[in-house]
Amino acid sequence: MTATVTGGKTREEHEQGQGREELKLQQGGRKLREHEGRALTPEQEKDLGFSLTNHPRVKAFPVSNAPEDVPAGMQIKTVYFVRHAEALHNEAFKVRGRAAYADPSFLDPELTKLGVSQCLALKPSVEAIQSSIDLVVISPLRRALMTAALAFDHRKEVSWIALETVRERIGKNACDKRRRRGVLEAEYPDVDFEKIGEEDTRWTEHHRETPAEMAERGLEFLAWLRGRPEDRIGVVTHSAFLSTLFAEVFECADPAMSRWFENAELRAVYLIL
Repeated sequence: MTATVTGGKTREEHEQGQGREELKLQQGGRKLREHEGRALTPEQEKDLGFSLTNHPRVKAFPVSNAPEDVPAGMQIKTVYFVRHAEALHNEAFKVRGRAAYADPSFLDPELTKLGVSQCLALKPSVEAIQSSIDLVVISPLRRALMTAALAFDHRKEVSWIALETVRERIGKNACDKRRRRGVLEAEYPDVDFEKIGEEDTRWTEHHRETPAEMAERGLEFLAWLRGRPEDRIGVVTHSAFLSTLFAEVFECADPAMSRWFENAELRAVYLIL
């Protein structure tokens, strides 16, 4: 059964407040579609003449429906995806809308009191699977690090690795710019930041990552994951990145898998890599 803990706004409330974000992709000067967090079928992609990546989709299954056959040369991994709990910019959005995201005062924001409560509510679901998790991967943004630290207890028992490839959509929004590596290492000494540069050179105020770039980054993460020896991995990350993974990178066996992630929601899936 897929483990799910929800908190904060419902998807409908999120969409009413934030509106639909148009990911307008061009091919031959034509707008192809409006992205609403739902995957296209291969037939629809063929009809429209595009895909966000040139790579085959990664097959994903709910843990309640394990695949019977794994192709030769492929492997199956159980991944527990977690969206971070509510942070200060999420709270400000309820009052100020998207303008809050670009506010420099919300650079790499921490969790709200509600966010901390959401982590504590998530903790029992994590404890039920914690003994089987042998790797935790975390976005280097503070809200993800705080969520992981509050919801997972076993930092000294398994590897905790921070990766740029699982961070939120990069660029323009101050809330998505991370702090210096030295600051992160001082706050989270049990997390491996070896793959993180000292400065956030990926973020720029002039360019926001395109959906295709975010999908390619997701594929980069999955290629790294395939090379890891661990079979059961926790991944603490962000809504836009998760939406892109589930809607555009994965071929989900169940359409319900690609629904919007709420704050502090955990979703377990099998991936064939």
